[in-house]
Amino acid sequence: MRYEIELSTGKKLTVRKPTIRDRRLALQGATATTRGDNPTMIQAMTQDELLKLLILEENGVKLGASQKEDLDSFLEYGEYQETLVALAEIMGETKAPKVNLLPTTEST
Repeated sequence: MRYEIELSTGKKLTVRKPTIRDRRLALQGATATTRGDNPTMIQAMTQDELLKLLILEENGVKLGASQKEDLDSFLEYGEYQETLVALAEIMGETKAPKVNLLPTTEST
């Protein structure tokens, strides 16, 4: 499954549906480039690695691995932040699940 993210700048990114394996690969890539002693840096690097795995195209043009390696080459900082928000929504991280109240069987 593929998604198109339209950023406020008008740029359109095509991304593929994320998998659990993508999350693990992104974390492996992040920990390989950091020493693992800074959780904030690991989280930021994991997000970057996940973007590199999932972004397929910019404005309909396929991006190669070397292009995606340098996110600054095709994303401005605001676009980067918007893309992270969009991916969080795609992955279901920004929506609260439905919570149903169950009837109690004991008196409280």
